[in-house]
Amino acid sequence: MIPSGTNPDDWFGLDTVPGRVVDKINKLPIHWHRLTSTRIFGQEEYSPLGYPVRVTTPERTLLDGLLRPEWCGGMENVLRAWANYKDLINLNVLGELVDRFHVTVLCQRVGFILEELGLSHTSIEAWLSRSHRGGSSKLAGNLPFAPTFSKRWMLSINTPVDALHSEGT
Repeated sequence: MIPSGTNPDDWFGLDTVPGRVVDKINKLPIHWHRLTSTRIFGQEEYSPLGYPVRVTTPERTLLDGLLRPEWCGGMENVLRAWANYKDLINLNVLGELVDRFHVTVLCQRVGFILEELGLSHTSIEAWLSRSHRGGSSKLAGNLPFAPTFSKRWMLSINTPVDALHSEGT
């Protein structure tokens, strides 16, 4: 990624130095994760103090939580975030991001969660048509299968979903 406000031609032929990586911010430890270059999307610039900072969009952050709940304090925290943000989700942005990931189980998870939250999107039927039972078809990918099952989404509901129905907690 190039610095904000520049374009690739500005850097042609120049040697670049690696960016600074801190291990703490305000005494809180930072845990860094390396993403593949094909998944660098769903971000925007934010300038809270007059200088630009790249952050993921809320929709991308919700999806990252579903893909890596262990990075977010567990699946209950992830589902609580979906419930707390449900009225602000840009469903069109969310749908585009889900499709860009090309991960069938993500489609199943998002479709299930949207329906549990009483939300809908035009991509849901397409996501349903790609759904299938299999080794990774579970709501929480980092937890074992459970007997509770969504027939519609062909998804093992292997974590409590109460957090989806208890907004603000």
